[in-house]
Amino acid sequence: MNKILIVIVLSALGLNAQSKLYPNNAPEVSLKQSLMANTLRLADTEHIITKVFLYNKETLEHMTYDNESNSIDIDLNEVLAGFYTAMVYVKGDIIVFKILVKNDKIEGDIGSSKVALKDKGKTIRYYRVIATLNNGSNVTWYNVFTEKQKNDLLRKNIYDIVSPTGRKNKLVLSAVYADYSEEIIYKTAAP
Repeated sequence: MNKILIVIVLSALGLNAQSKLYPNNAPEVSLKQSLMANTLRLADTEHIITKVFLYNKETLEHMTYDNESNSIDIDLNEVLAGFYTAMVYVKGDIIVFKILVKNDKIEGDIGSSKVALKDKGKTIRYYRVIATLNNGSNVTWYNVFTEKQKNDLLRKNIYDIVSPTGRKNKLVLSAVYADYSEEIIYKTAAP
């Protein structure tokens, strides 16, 4: 029971984390970079920002924001979670910096396993979780009983595998049915 409580608390802490900005502080850069309420604010008092390009090399996800003013606000809640390289085009120069995006937006529907399992006509009793931390140094087995707990674990795992400290963590989630048969519904993809 203590392990379930710890996982729930850690999940809640991880899900409420904010994105982190790694600004370009070079002395010749006049671009002001700030992050507040998960919104990236870029401003240049002298020149026009023509374009902002966000690129995630792990997922190959990229977004382009065209702009014709001295400032731009980008809502990071609309971007998939992950570590991005940002390129800002100002007066013919490209200013590059990094940003770690943390939010609730994830690719796909993490609740879709419930729909697929209902199609088989089976009732789920609970979900069995096997969490491996730091390349197998700590393995924990426990059960979760609600869809919310399952979804929170999946979100936390998605954040973990894109962070530098949690990239070696693994999560295996199995559905245990009323007849006590078991089926793996989620397994962490190899980074």
